[in-house]
Amino acid sequence: MIMKKKPIDITGVWHFREDFGYGVDEGEMTIRQNGQKITGSMVYEERIEGDVPFVVCVDIEGFLIGEQVKFKAVGYELFDVEGDWEFNLEDRIGWIYDNEQIRGSSIDEDGIEGQFIMRRKYAIKEQS
Repeated sequence: MIMKKKPIDITGVWHFREDFGYGVDEGEMTIRQNGQKITGSMVYEERIEGDVPFVVCVDIEGFLIGEQVKFKAVGYELFDVEGDWEFNLEDRIGWIYDNEQIRGSSIDEDGIEGQFIMRRKYAIKEQS
């Protein structure tokens, strides 16, 4: 008996955590997949050593190629920020494991790199 591989669908809400060496981002990412194209948003707390944590909301766009996902930040808004902040948009690349986990790396506009892991909290079913 030949088992047909289940198509990858990463539409859903994911728990997100990233370590970039001198700090950690942690929150949720909502992804909508249409074919190979993905869009969505991330809302997370950024905790940088020695600074007051703040909340970031980022819009993302990207695409899926097989079990690899690439997405980039295309816009953002900062909340709970004290003082002036410069926020750098990031590009991310990850690999999907069992349709339930995505692991990968990021790099921002200043060349700061991070490692992230995302775990699916739940799928979103589209209304017909």
